[in-house]
Amino acid sequence: MTLMVMGTPVPKGSARAFVIPGDKPRAVVVQNNKKALAHWQTQIGNEARYAMIHWVPPPFDGPFMVGVTFMFNRPKSVSVKARPVPAVKPDLDKLIRAVLDGLTGILWRDDAQVVSIIAKKRYLIAAGAEYVEIRVNEWQGVGGISE
Repeated sequence: MTLMVMGTPVPKGSARAFVIPGDKPRAVVVQNNKKALAHWQTQIGNEARYAMIHWVPPPFDGPFMVGVTFMFNRPKSVSVKARPVPAVKPDLDKLIRAVLDGLTGILWRDDAQVVSIIAKKRYLIAAGAEYVEIRVNEWQGVGGISE
Protein backbone atom coordinates (compact mmCIF):
# COMPACT_ATOMS: atom_id res chain seq x y z
CA MET A 1 0.00 0.00 0.00
CA THR A 2 1.29 3.46 -0.88
CA LEU A 3 -0.10 6.64 0.64
CA MET A 4 0.57 10.20 -0.45
CA VAL A 5 -0.26 12.69 2.29
CA MET A 6 -0.18 16.26 1.05
CA GLY A 7 0.96 19.05 3.34
CA THR A 8 4.06 20.10 5.21
CA PRO A 9 5.24 17.12 7.27
CA VAL A 10 5.05 17.81 11.01
CA PRO A 11 7.45 16.13 13.46
CA LYS A 12 6.38 14.54 16.69
CA GLY A 13 7.56 17.24 19.05
CA SER A 14 9.77 16.76 22.01
CA ALA A 15 7.95 16.41 25.28
CA ARG A 16 8.98 18.75 28.07
CA ALA A 17 8.35 17.84 31.67
CA PHE A 18 8.32 20.13 34.68
CA VAL A 19 7.09 20.03 38.26
CA ILE A 20 4.43 22.33 39.66
CA PRO A 21 5.47 22.97 43.27
CA GLY A 22 3.07 23.19 46.18
CA ASP A 23 1.67 21.07 48.99
CA LYS A 24 1.20 18.25 46.51
CA PRO A 25 3.81 18.73 43.77
CA ARG A 26 2.83 17.25 40.44
CA ALA A 27 4.62 16.59 37.20
CA VAL A 28 3.28 18.03 33.95
CA VAL A 29 4.32 16.88 30.48
CA VAL A 30 3.80 19.31 27.59
CA GLN A 31 4.04 18.29 23.91
CA ASN A 32 5.44 20.76 21.34
CA ASN A 33 3.47 21.23 18.05
CA LYS A 34 0.36 19.74 19.64
CA LYS A 35 -2.22 21.37 17.35
CA ALA A 36 -0.31 21.03 14.08
CA LEU A 37 0.71 17.47 14.94
CA ALA A 38 -2.88 16.39 15.66
CA HIS A 39 -4.01 17.79 12.29
CA TRP A 40 -1.12 16.09 10.45
CA GLN A 41 -1.77 12.72 12.09
CA THR A 42 -5.47 13.00 11.26
CA GLN A 43 -4.56 13.57 7.60
CA ILE A 44 -2.31 10.50 7.65
CA GLY A 45 -5.03 8.40 9.29
CA ASN A 46 -7.67 9.56 6.80
CA GLU A 47 -5.47 8.64 3.83
CA ALA A 48 -4.81 5.21 5.38
CA ARG A 49 -8.52 4.58 5.98
CA TYR A 50 -9.28 5.47 2.37
CA ALA A 51 -6.50 3.22 1.05
CA MET A 52 -7.64 0.31 3.22
CA ILE A 53 -10.86 0.08 1.21
CA HIS A 54 -8.78 -1.78 -1.39
CA TRP A 55 -6.53 -3.75 0.97
CA VAL A 56 -8.21 -7.11 1.57
CA PRO A 57 -7.98 -8.51 4.16
CA PRO A 58 -7.23 -5.42 6.24
CA PRO A 59 -3.92 -5.74 8.09
CA PHE A 60 -3.85 -5.61 11.87
CA ASP A 61 -1.69 -8.50 12.98
CA GLY A 62 1.88 -9.40 12.30
CA PRO A 63 4.99 -7.43 11.44
CA PHE A 64 5.20 -4.58 8.90
CA MET A 65 7.80 -2.88 6.73
CA VAL A 66 7.49 0.88 6.21
CA GLY A 67 9.18 3.21 3.76
CA VAL A 68 8.71 6.96 4.06
CA THR A 69 9.97 9.81 1.92
CA PHE A 70 9.42 13.35 3.18
CA MET A 71 9.46 15.97 0.43
CA PHE A 72 10.21 19.59 1.34
CA ASN A 73 10.60 22.81 -0.62
CA ARG A 74 14.17 24.06 -0.78
CA PRO A 75 14.47 27.52 0.83
CA LYS A 76 15.17 30.16 -1.81
CA SER A 77 18.25 31.19 0.14
CA VAL A 78 19.81 27.71 -0.19
CA SER A 79 21.42 26.47 -3.38
CA VAL A 80 21.46 22.85 -4.56
CA LYS A 81 25.24 22.90 -4.33
CA ALA A 82 25.27 24.30 -0.78
CA ARG A 83 22.68 21.83 0.55
CA PRO A 84 21.73 18.96 -1.78
CA VAL A 85 19.51 17.33 0.86
CA PRO A 86 17.63 18.80 3.84
CA ALA A 87 20.19 18.02 6.55
CA VAL A 88 18.41 20.44 8.88
CA LYS A 89 15.40 20.36 11.18
CA PRO A 90 12.90 18.78 11.39
CA ASP A 91 14.65 15.65 12.61
CA LEU A 92 13.96 12.54 10.54
CA ASP A 93 13.28 10.37 13.59
CA LYS A 94 10.59 12.78 14.85
CA LEU A 95 8.96 12.90 11.42
CA ILE A 96 8.88 9.08 11.39
CA ARG A 97 7.34 8.94 14.87
CA ALA A 98 4.50 11.22 13.77
CA VAL A 99 3.75 9.00 10.75
CA LEU A 100 3.84 5.74 12.73
CA ASP A 101 1.62 7.16 15.45
CA GLY A 102 -0.80 8.44 12.79
CA LEU A 103 -1.18 4.90 11.43
CA THR A 104 -1.53 3.20 14.83
CA GLY A 105 -5.00 1.83 15.36
CA ILE A 106 -5.66 2.00 11.62
CA LEU A 107 -3.12 -0.23 9.89
CA TRP A 108 -1.76 -1.90 13.00
CA ARG A 109 -2.61 -2.09 16.67
CA ASP A 110 0.79 -0.88 17.87
CA ASP A 111 3.71 0.67 16.01
CA ALA A 112 5.91 -1.92 17.73
CA GLN A 113 4.72 -4.19 14.88
CA VAL A 114 6.94 -2.20 12.49
CA VAL A 115 10.14 -4.23 12.07
CA SER A 116 11.76 -2.40 9.15
CA ILE A 117 11.88 1.29 8.23
CA ILE A 118 13.54 3.04 5.32
CA ALA A 119 13.21 6.81 5.59
CA LYS A 120 14.44 9.81 3.60
CA LYS A 121 14.15 13.59 3.61
CA ARG A 122 14.46 15.19 0.20
CA TYR A 123 13.91 18.50 -1.53
CA LEU A 124 11.37 18.86 -4.32
CA ILE A 125 13.03 19.46 -7.69
CA ALA A 126 10.76 22.46 -8.30
CA ALA A 127 8.78 24.40 -5.71
CA GLY A 128 5.41 22.83 -5.09
CA ALA A 129 3.21 21.19 -2.50
CA GLU A 130 5.15 19.40 0.24
CA TYR A 131 4.10 15.86 1.12
CA VAL A 132 5.08 12.49 2.52
CA GLU A 133 4.96 9.23 0.62
CA ILE A 134 4.36 6.23 2.88
CA ARG A 135 4.79 2.64 1.69
CA VAL A 136 3.51 -0.11 3.97
CA ASN A 137 3.87 -3.84 3.37
CA GLU A 138 3.32 -6.83 5.55
CA TRP A 139 6.73 -8.31 6.38
CA GLN A 140 7.47 -11.31 4.19
CA GLY A 141 10.29 -12.87 6.18
CA VAL A 142 13.50 -11.62 4.56
CA GLY A 143 14.40 -8.39 2.83
CA GLY A 144 12.82 -5.00 2.96
CA ILE A 145 11.40 -2.18 0.94
CA SER A 146 13.81 -1.33 -1.82
CA GLU A 147 14.83 2.18 -2.80
